[in-house]
Amino acid sequence: MYGISEQLIKFNRSYQALSPQGFVIHSTATPKATAQNEHDYFNSGDRQASSHYFVDATNIIRCIPENEVAWHAGPTANHKFLSVEMCEVDPFDQVWARTVWLVADACVRYGWSTGPNVYSHRGISAMYRETNHTDPIQFLANNGKTWDQLLSAIDEEIVRIKTPKVITPPTAPPVTSTETLDPDVNLIVWVQKSKVQDAIKGINLLGFYTEQFPLKLRRD
Repeated sequence: MYGISEQLIKFNRSYQALSPQGFVIHSTATPKATAQNEHDYFNSGDRQASSHYFVDATNIIRCIPENEVAWHAGPTANHKFLSVEMCEVDPFDQVWARTVWLVADACVRYGWSTGPNVYSHRGISAMYRETNHTDPIQFLANNGKTWDQLLSAIDEEIVRIKTPKVITPPTAPPVTSTETLDPDVNLIVWVQKSKVQDAIKGINLLGFYTEQFPLKLRRD
């Protein structure tokens, strides 16, 4: 689980209601720009574009609430999907891990699965033909990954999130004692009548004799 920093932008907001039906994954195409850099850019003027989330190697920033339309993939998709931009920074594996968790967490919260609910911008462009973007496919390829591998990783994370956490209580350390019994001191051991033989065996296992520990019977 990763923390999310909510830093809602003032510019490039639709303020239109959204009931999200899935997630569109993008990449920024601005190498070395961090999530904070991207947030600051979209928060500093009219860009005619926005994204719900920006993810880099150390941060996840929410710029638009999940119940509001963002401008990221054309009119039709904008009114259907959440959006996340993968920042093109190093180390890639941390950007990957945070993106996987973010999308998987949304899938669990909304009851989605990757098949009908998670798309690349390339997939959205092919579906609605309102944009011609093909991200994040090349960004993934540049880092030795494929779109199918990303979907598989999200599927695995969904299972992990849904799996109940089993908390195993710590094992109590064995009880030890530095005290020793003085064989010259007679102790009286009270024992149930039906447990006499067990008591004798226990005393013998300790290396003593029952003569040293007179047994006093009590009612069962």
